[in-house]
Amino acid sequence: MTIFELLHGMKGFAEEAVRDMALPCKPTRDGTAGERPPEVHLQRLPDSKSPDKIAPYVLIQAIKWRYVQEEGKRDKAFVTLRLIGCVYGENEEEGSLRLVNLFDRLNFCLLRGCVVAKKFRLDKKTELEGIFYPEDTAPFYAGEMIGDFEMAPIVRELDLSGAATVSGSFEIGDALGD
Repeated sequence: MTIFELLHGMKGFAEEAVRDMALPCKPTRDGTAGERPPEVHLQRLPDSKSPDKIAPYVLIQAIKWRYVQEEGKRDKAFVTLRLIGCVYGENEEEGSLRLVNLFDRLNFCLLRGCVVAKKFRLDKKTELEGIFYPEDTAPFYAGEMIGDFEMAPIVRELDLSGAATVSGSFEIGDALGD
């Protein structure tokens, strides 16, 4: 399994978690306003110079990875994901509460399911933490949550000729020690 697969699995997971949310969008120049679920993007926004055109959104970023190899133990691989959420609201109290609701939904779904794309597991040994950005950015409100996901490590295999090969095929129970 790869970080790329985790990102795409998390995108599907987040889209499912927020699919029935109806959050307001910034009115267009002609004054038309609407509601829709947050868009979900990976690593970067399509146009980072104007995030206000995209809100509401969830941006999923892989920000760190690590492979743990301990003598006599199964190798482990972890990826730290950051989920940045942004919502819009003319009323500051309602806007900030929409942001809380968005993260409540994502947090609930992650902690309830713990497994993304049947391959990646939320690491319960580390914190799932978040912050609501305190800056006054009304009418946009943003925050983030960060969590570690365990994935199958790369397994080195040695054939009789001494040539190393790499394998990544596995089932979640095998890879995560269940």
